[in-house]
Amino acid sequence: MKKLFVIIPTIIGILALLFIVLMLTVYPGRKKEGFRLLSYELGEGTRPGEMVYVEGGELIPGIVSPSFYVGINLVTQEEYTKVMGNNPSAFSREGVPVRPHLPVENVTWYNVIEYCNRLSINHNYDPCYSYVDENQDYGTNPDNWPQNWNKSWETHEYFRFNTEKNGFRLPDRIEWEYAARGGIPAKQAGTFNNRYAGTDNLTDLPDYAWFKDNSGNRTHTVGTRLPNELGIYDMNGNVWEYGYFKRITPSPETRGGAYCYSHEYCELKHKSVTDISRGDSFTGFRVFRTVVNQTK
Repeated sequence: MKKLFVIIPTIIGILALLFIVLMLTVYPGRKKEGFRLLSYELGEGTRPGEMVYVEGGELIPGIVSPSFYVGINLVTQEEYTKVMGNNPSAFSREGVPVRPHLPVENVTWYNVIEYCNRLSINHNYDPCYSYVDENQDYGTNPDNWPQNWNKSWETHEYFRFNTEKNGFRLPDRIEWEYAARGGIPAKQAGTFNNRYAGTDNLTDLPDYAWFKDNSGNRTHTVGTRLPNELGIYDMNGNVWEYGYFKRITPSPETRGGAYCYSHEYCELKHKSVTDISRGDSFTGFRVFRTVVNQTK
């Protein structure tokens, strides 16, 4: 009986030792792999909320962009959820982000306008968009806008865009393309007229963009490809970007291409259109801000 009490602990000790050896030889490799994947998914450029100052300049002869601030990343699901209290993205689990730094998508143009104003209010900036119908000026706070303000295309005509306010907003056509082309740094480098944001070569495009050839038919964490000359990420691919491409009324135009589109749609000259009252899984946005009085 005494021998049995000695043998059992010995066997348990040997099994424990074998388990420790197994963990030391097998698990570290898995841990490193997991860390590698995590690092890859975040990326050096994954810095949600960070903006860069862009000095204005000529886009084409006679067409000049003012100076502005632009988000270096697309707005993420995490950012959107914090402001709006919900997440409509298709690449989520019932509204909960699978990874918080995936770009938000499946948003309507109206959702984006509301987000910009609410984010501006949260940061004590002056919101850029107000709602004014034939009867009343409802101001810039979405809480005060009338019921069903965002339910149909027809209501778009009631939005007013104040270009002098310092709040968050969508870009116009000139600003978006000027930022995508890399602004003055790209002009100085002789790359301003590149075919894509950051490169002129199709063979290099997978390093700069998530598109049909390399995306696996899904969105990817922002900032995991290479930036353009201004340090802005994902201006090619991942998701199309909404804009406010007409100063008075919104345009259904989107720019930049998306994860499920071929390389042709990533070309900076390419424009697409969408229904501003309906969202889809391949359209998102990034925010811009006006430089008030054009001083940094």
